[in-house]
Amino acid sequence: MSQAEAKVHIYGSSVSGSRKIKDGQRHLETILSTHNIPFVFKDLAADDEAKSYMRKNNGGVTALPQIFVNGEFRGVYDDFAEAVEADDLEAWLAIGSKTKAQKEDEEFDSLAKEVDEEELRKLAEES
Repeated sequence: MSQAEAKVHIYGSSVSGSRKIKDGQRHLETILSTHNIPFVFKDLAADDEAKSYMRKNNGGVTALPQIFVNGEFRGVYDDFAEAVEADDLEAWLAIGSKTKAQKEDEEFDSLAKEVDEEELRKLAEES
């Protein structure tokens, strides 16, 4: 699965000594696979760039594993497990919905288009 195709990224560690972290990572992968939700595992033990990205974008959360969707932090394993228990996983993941940045870009484009149309009207009136 390429990173471009996967919207869900799991940030965890392949060398964690914590049974809770290992079990959480395994459960995440099992549930996502069962639901046919593509994902990429980001191994923080081997990928300093992933570690830096996670730390910069997770609001200071330190628990692992962490789940990001479309580049945005969604939560940690406990949040994921609650969504699974409530049968609300796809809504919690917000798969198919637009990210905040995508929504802001669309709003900007819409405003820019309105301004352009207004400028065109003014120019047409002046002619």
